[in-house]
Amino acid sequence: MDMALSAPVVPTAAPPPWRLRGDGYILFYRFNRHLLDIWQQHYPAKLGFPALRFGAVMAVDYWDSPVGPYRELLLIPGIFRFGFGLHPSITHIYVSSQESVVNGFRNWGIPKQRCDFDHDHNHFIARNEKLTIADLQFKTVGPQFPVNTKLVPGLWRTLCHLKDGQRMKTTVGGSGRAQMVKLTHAKVDHGGFPDFTRGTLLGAWKITDFELFFPPARLQPL
Repeated sequence: MDMALSAPVVPTAAPPPWRLRGDGYILFYRFNRHLLDIWQQHYPAKLGFPALRFGAVMAVDYWDSPVGPYRELLLIPGIFRFGFGLHPSITHIYVSSQESVVNGFRNWGIPKQRCDFDHDHNHFIARNEKLTIADLQFKTVGPQFPVNTKLVPGLWRTLCHLKDGQRMKTTVGGSGRAQMVKLTHAKVDHGGFPDFTRGTLLGAWKITDFELFFPPARLQPL
């Protein structure tokens, strides 16, 4: 028997920087303390409780990246304190590519898991073999307008994640075209993903034909 045929496939390393292009949705929320107390059981204890309870959910279709096309669903439950700084941190994230899982954690400490996705127009579904993790439908409203992260202070777009006793800080940048959306249907299985719909939705946008830049992480000891 040829054992090489059954050997696991090791994803190819894709070091930073990354440039990604795609389309997606971003929803901004304010989450109450009760929800965050529940969610905190499912992410690293050293992360602590958010200093600011404003967060975001993103559902993204990357059609170009250093690891090929993939889809993504993520939650940022709030702004956390890291030393003397305040930064957003991704605590829950699914992607459709094992290459993205491995390299996302290796490069930036992002705790990705893999699942399958369906995306058709303004309908976005994340699922695995056992359940539908999230089923989201949107309706676009109003005109498109250009957006650029240069208008956002670097502090608020610097993600921070914990890995191997270090903080990994990454200041992301990007541009695209935005259009307001309404979340017309949302079903989230809290066994697979936090039910963010119980938070207060502050605003939602569809971002099309965007380009996102992820530089190498800056490392700091805890």
